[in-house]
Amino acid sequence: KNLRVLSAGSIASLVWLEDIGHEILEGSNIKNSRDRSHNVEYAPIYSEVLEELPLFEAWNRHAGYQMYYTSGTTGLPKGVLLSQQVVLSHAEGTIAEMGLDKDDVWGHFAPMFHLVDAFAIYAVTSLGARHVVPGPFNASSSLSLIEQERITCVNFASTMVTMMMSNPNLEK
Repeated sequence: KNLRVLSAGSIASLVWLEDIGHEILEGSNIKNSRDRSHNVEYAPIYSEVLEELPLFEAWNRHAGYQMYYTSGTTGLPKGVLLSQQVVLSHAEGTIAEMGLDKDDVWGHFAPMFHLVDAFAIYAVTSLGARHVVPGPFNASSSLSLIEQERITCVNFASTMVTMMMSNPNLEK
């Protein structure tokens, strides 16, 4: 399957670009990650942009899909290769257990490279809900962003919760 087929079968499409690739979007009506701070906006991916992007082969749902590294709680940190099926099952389970829907706004405060938050990329996108991707974690600015963006769902690491609960801006 190529990217055209994947995007045509999706509820939502987004373009997330860091330091490269912005020239692909120049002159189009597509919003990207530079348009609004660090917040991702959903935007349709138009055919002229699709022509610039690489094609994907059909995925084997049981093949290795994403590599995560453990924290080393029970020994040395090690890489764990998750299949596409495991990643998608986690996203589907999250939708069901948390009761997520298209009106939710997910705040990606925890690291997105870690299972504390990575699953939400798939769960939220599959619903067509909205992502908010802040910069580096800061308890004060995170509290403000939750209010400003009307964030309805997050998954914080316990240390982040402790920092926010002891922040003087919590009462505001």
